[in-house]
Amino acid sequence: MGRGKIRTALVKFIGKEANSDELENLEVWLKDKKNTSKFDLYVKIHFLITFCMIDYDIDKAKKNIQRRIDRNRKEKGLVFFKRLSIAASIAVLIGFVYFHSTKTDSKAASPETIVGGSNSAVLTLGNGEQVTLEKGKEYQTAVASSNGEEIIYKKEERTQNL
Repeated sequence: MGRGKIRTALVKFIGKEANSDELENLEVWLKDKKNTSKFDLYVKIHFLITFCMIDYDIDKAKKNIQRRIDRNRKEKGLVFFKRLSIAASIAVLIGFVYFHSTKTDSKAASPETIVGGSNSAVLTLGNGEQVTLEKGKEYQTAVASSNGEEIIYKKEERTQNL
């Protein structure tokens, strides 16, 4: 008799599903003393499985597995949120440094300090350029000039083509 048929007969015997032919084959197989230890092993394994499964709650096990899956999803979401917040913090820091550095650069380009009571003034042109005018000092641009006493704006010549 083949191994597969014997195993099938053993499983059916333990599950109380064996027919008379399978029981006869099993009885013939058990007459050999070597096979008795194998049979005892199958019965012990069946007993342990049955004993352990008596108190086993399938619904509780499903809930426990689902809780672990949900916890893993939540942890993955938190890891993503942490990385996103770190990236946002770095972006804000870089923006602050850039804004602060451009702000200090504009202060560095400011004109000389004027002492109170002196004959000078600061003129801010339309393009944002600041010019310090002092008495006796000449100044010349494309739109205005100064001889040290007064500012003279140049007139634009407009021609209209008809």
